[in-house]
Amino acid sequence: MPEDQPGASVDRPGVRDGPRLGAEQGEHAPGRTEVRARDVASALGRGTDSGSVNTVRSTLDRLVGASRVQRAGRGLYRAVMP
Repeated sequence: MPEDQPGASVDRPGVRDGPRLGAEQGEHAPGRTEVRARDVASALGRGTDSGSVNTVRSTLDRLVGASRVQRAGRGLYRAVMP
C-alpha cells in the first residue's frame, strides 16, 4: 500500500493503523496517554459491545486497585510508570 493512502503506516508499510496504546503511539510518552476501556477492548481485538467493554473496564479497575493504572478522569485510564 503506498504511503500516501489513508490508513497506510510509514513505519510499517502495507499495514493499516488501528487503535494504538501507550508507547506504540510514538509521539506520546508511555504513561501520558489516556485511554478508554472501549479503546483497550478494540486494541485487544475484543468486541466493542457493552459486555466486552465492561470486562475490560473491570480489569482496568483491578489494575487501578493494584496501583498499576491510574484513573485519568471519568472513564479514562493511564498506565503508571514504574
